[in-house]
Amino acid sequence: MDIAGHEDMWARAFFRTIRTMSQLPATVFVLGPPGSGKGTQCKRIVEEFGYVHLSAGDLLREERNTPGSQYGELIENHIRNGTIVPVEITCSLIEKVLLPSSL
Repeated sequence: MDIAGHEDMWARAFFRTIRTMSQLPATVFVLGPPGSGKGTQCKRIVEEFGYVHLSAGDLLREERNTPGSQYGELIENHIRNGTIVPVEITCSLIEKVLLPSSL
């Protein structure tokens, strides 16, 4: 079975599990290394269940590209050097999006 076949197998199993739950979870975390299909699976979750998709990578890139950003230069340096952005920064960007005032 090729990679796409495995991806579809896991996606079907995931959706079957979600459908059989009596109540959908409030939050779903999709974790994996770069290129593992997180974005593909999240797209399917959004289409199938109407969830909102927040990508830490997308939030970091958006912050990096925002003029006058508090963290832009630091994020750029980490991305350029291939190092991990401090978790406190990533969490603060996610928190900013999740606060009721930003909805």
